[in-house]
Amino acid sequence: MKKWIICWVLFGLIGVQVAVAGEAPEMPYLNKTADDCMGWSTDGWRIVSRSPSNYEFDNGEDDEVVDFAIFQAADGTWQIIGCVRWATCPVPYDTKGQGKGRLLFRWESADLFASDWKEMGVLFTTDDLKGVSKYAQGMLQAPYVVKDNGLYYMICNTKTAHMLTSPDGKTWTQVKNHAGSYELFNTKGGRDITLVDNRDVDGKWYALLCQKTSFKPGIPGFVQYTSATNLLGPWSELKEMATQDHWQDVESPSMVRRGGWYYLFLQDQIFAQPNITDYFEHPVHADLQSFVGQSSGSRTLRGIAPEIVEHEGNYYMATYNTMDGEAWEGIELRPLHWKPTSAPQE
Repeated sequence: MKKWIICWVLFGLIGVQVAVAGEAPEMPYLNKTADDCMGWSTDGWRIVSRSPSNYEFDNGEDDEVVDFAIFQAADGTWQIIGCVRWATCPVPYDTKGQGKGRLLFRWESADLFASDWKEMGVLFTTDDLKGVSKYAQGMLQAPYVVKDNGLYYMICNTKTAHMLTSPDGKTWTQVKNHAGSYELFNTKGGRDITLVDNRDVDGKWYALLCQKTSFKPGIPGFVQYTSATNLLGPWSELKEMATQDHWQDVESPSMVRRGGWYYLFLQDQIFAQPNITDYFEHPVHADLQSFVGQSSGSRTLRGIAPEIVEHEGNYYMATYNTMDGEAWEGIELRPLHWKPTSAPQE
């Protein structure tokens, strides 16, 4: 009798997995009509201006917010922690493009739907972090925040990964990894780390990041991943999981789990599959067509570094750089909608 019950339960679980894998992924889109034009709608609003003002390392209009994390703190307020580049600290920006002058800045709002959130000032610089090499000084970027067991975790990179924790989402303390090092794991020059909680499936956290940037035309870019059963490690060796024709198109990878599918956001293109890694054979599932026009010269405007926010059952996409076709306007937020598709993903 017990064997029959066990077999029945196992058969049921297998059936559920097959059913989930066989269902079609949903189609994400940004406008409200869900028609063939999947691109930017006009229902977005700016939540952070391009350049912070009147802070101790202000570089006038030359500094700008780029990669960022958006989340809700313990007191219910909404927080953005963003990398501001070309600031005057801790190392003045090198005009040769060495990437110095980056720090983390914080914004806050009581309302997700408010415009131009309150500037809260510099959170920290590489001078405030332990275990930062001279080579990485001034290269602090791409924060990402998750919450686990009532504690906030923020990962960021300075050529290597570092972890900080917070009880409230506002005050942060750097922590050591499993081996007692302030370097969480070696990114091997990779950056823009995103954390994905996959523990209910395989007991692991995943860290997604893009490879070291080449800055050369025609060079493909790769998304890499590492996994761990604990956020403080040990983390596995880096492996490649996706590629794009241009290195810039894999910057700041983001992922959403929804309905048994993993949606990998690589700038305006989205890939979907029922497993968390290996997107090499998967075609583009959705193209949000975020290219919206031209500024002076040949720069093509776009929404960059998408971060997905889920709030009260609704989804929103935040990106930096583009605001209704105007260049370098800061961070904006738009509703992200989902519609069913009729055919399974190939």
